[in-house]
Amino acid sequence: MAAKVLIVEDQTAFLLRELLELHAPADAQGRKPFEFDIAPDGWTALKKLAGPLPDLILLDLRLPGIGGLAVLDAIRKAATCLPVIIVSAYGDKGIRQEAAARGADGFFQKPVNALKLYRHIRILLAMQTPHRLEAELTLQAEGRQAQLIAKSRRLNKLKERQALLGIDAPPELLIEIVDLEEEIKNAESLFGCPRED
Repeated sequence: MAAKVLIVEDQTAFLLRELLELHAPADAQGRKPFEFDIAPDGWTALKKLAGPLPDLILLDLRLPGIGGLAVLDAIRKAATCLPVIIVSAYGDKGIRQEAAARGADGFFQKPVNALKLYRHIRILLAMQTPHRLEAELTLQAEGRQAQLIAKSRRLNKLKERQALLGIDAPPELLIEIVDLEEEIKNAESLFGCPRED
């Protein structure tokens, strides 16, 4: 089943989709790994969040109407663990830090290296569901190690959120932490890849 990716971008959404499709080969049955949806502005993105959530969001910061950081805040209120990658031409250190503090799972500056973005998307999606994790574990040893490092970083972020929320932490956050710890432990025992803390 194709992963649903929402691109929130007012100018280069179609170009970004085309670049990612170049690096996303179809399987033996001709099925593509991604199904793209596009929101040309922040308001449209927020309306789409009222329906079934995508598996991942690519979010520009400079949008007509409501800005990207405000959209990110709304996404985090609706779904704390939904992967969100910022893709923006504006990528100074302060903006990157602000995006990370608000819960972004990655930051790519335009012009985007589509192959690196594609790999990062695959890692984040693998963390979301067991069948995608199994697919990721078939990658080469270098890919496995990168995945474990990303999972470890994600786990650390989730634990930081849990510490901040204390007893108010939602059950799904606690469940994801336990599941992620188990996945990392199993992958390390299978492949002997070191974890980056």
